[in-house]
Amino acid sequence: MTRKKVTLAYINSVSDRKASFRKRMKGFQNKAREIGTLCDVPVCTIVYSGYERRAEVYPSRAEAQLVLARFNGLPEVDRSRKMVSQETFTQQRIARVRAQLSRVLREKKRRELEEFVYRCVEEKARLADLDPADVDEMDIVMDKVLRDIESRKERIATMRRSNVEKPVEKEVEKDQEDLHSFILRIAGSPTGLEVAPSRPRLGCEDMWSLTKEGLSNEEFLL
Repeated sequence: MTRKKVTLAYINSVSDRKASFRKRMKGFQNKAREIGTLCDVPVCTIVYSGYERRAEVYPSRAEAQLVLARFNGLPEVDRSRKMVSQETFTQQRIARVRAQLSRVLREKKRRELEEFVYRCVEEKARLADLDPADVDEMDIVMDKVLRDIESRKERIATMRRSNVEKPVEKEVEKDQEDLHSFILRIAGSPTGLEVAPSRPRLGCEDMWSLTKEGLSNEEFLL
């Protein structure tokens, strides 16, 4: 059973909010411990909340002071390289969401223009109805539609050639097998090739001429 996706929004209920904080605080500290153990790096967490008078410190206050002293001893450039505050973190998330929204709107617009092109082909719309602001985008969409049509035509032509060549190849292989079997029968016959009384004795040249004329093997008697 998959877990329900958590909605990132403020929890209005005080009791639910406190319970969620306790549960997630333990998970947060466990993640910090895993990072320190797996990557062999000094880690500490300091969390201030309205549920305790003192800050929640991991792993201990003494170890946290050592980590902070080492951090404060770094040059300013190194300290601020990947540092984020609540404000900057929120701004980064907003920027990502805006970029995603822009891509979605652009794709939506192109699909609408593609539908407009097909409506024009079916004479259900006119190019005069196109918004002048969409002319440049329409140029891109038209190129894509033409490429898709050419690609589809090539796939259909390839499938048709494949469907035509396969039966021909099978027929050629069958004719070769029949001819090979026929020659082996002649070579293995002790008395040579004999035919029905109404037909004369055949030599190799006659055999090849009859084969070309489509005479079936069943008419020969060995």
